[in-house]
Amino acid sequence: MKILDIGCGYGKHKTNNPKDIVIGIDRVKIPGVNIVWDLEKTPLPFKKNEFDIVYATHVLEHVEKITNLIKDIHRILKPEGKFFIAVPHFSWSFAFWDITHKHFFGIHSLDPFIENQEFSWVGYEFFLKKPLFKLIKRRIQTSKWWFFIEIFANKFPDVYEKTGLKYMFPASSIYFELEALK
Repeated sequence: MKILDIGCGYGKHKTNNPKDIVIGIDRVKIPGVNIVWDLEKTPLPFKKNEFDIVYATHVLEHVEKITNLIKDIHRILKPEGKFFIAVPHFSWSFAFWDITHKHFFGIHSLDPFIENQEFSWVGYEFFLKKPLFKLIKRRIQTSKWWFFIEIFANKFPDVYEKTGLKYMFPASSIYFELEALK
């Protein structure tokens, strides 16, 4: 498998299969980074349908031109390729403490890119002709001490995000697993 870890920093994704190729891309040359690249600049330096998997772990919130980047990730993923995303949830105070964060995420933030979602096409027709991904999994993550809230938040995500629960028991992040549509 060919895997891309965007914004990998020092923690480039590892696999147990020695045949897997993992490429780390980041804007700073540090150990683990194979390609130095500004993620604001698209297209990314890869061919169409080149990757089986793309990881974006706590990086999308730092990218101003997030729409361009997500569209280009779709371009470089093989059909049915997987896109794994982790981003801070908007209720987590750290999401606002880090001044390099340009975007804040809720459960529906990526809906415009995903087929059959509640907010898939509300005003987004100008940059997307069709959905790019199929939703495999979406999960709100909270503190381990609030596991009962996490269960509730994932069973009723809209209730969690539209009420004061999100501030009483803030979520730390949201995890998305998407599959590329072609």
